[in-house]
Amino acid sequence: MLSIAQLFLQRIKSNCGTFLWQKSSSKRGIHWCTWSELCQLKNDGGMGFRDFGKFNIALLAKQGWRILSNPGSLVARLLRAKYFPTSTFLQASLGSSLF
Repeated sequence: MLSIAQLFLQRIKSNCGTFLWQKSSSKRGIHWCTWSELCQLKNDGGMGFRDFGKFNIALLAKQGWRILSNPGSLVARLLRAKYFPTSTFLQASLGSSLF
C-alpha cells in the first residue's frame, strides 16, 4: 500500500504529464515518454526535470542541516517542539509517512 506522500507525488507527476502532453482541456494527449525519462539529464537524452521524490529528500536534508548547525533558531525550536521534544534531532524516530 502506498503512503500519502507517495500518492501525492504520483498525483504531482500525473498533473505535470497532463500539462506537458495534453492539447486542450477537451482533448487527451499522448504521453510520448515516462516521467523518469524526462527527469534524466539533458546530456543523457532527458529534459533535465527534477525528480520530486529526490528533491523532497534533499530539502528535508537541508532542513536537518539547519537544525544541527543553528539549534537556537526559531524554526529549529518549533520543529524540535513538534517532532522530537524528548530527544535530539539525530536520535528522533522516523515518521510513518516517509518513503
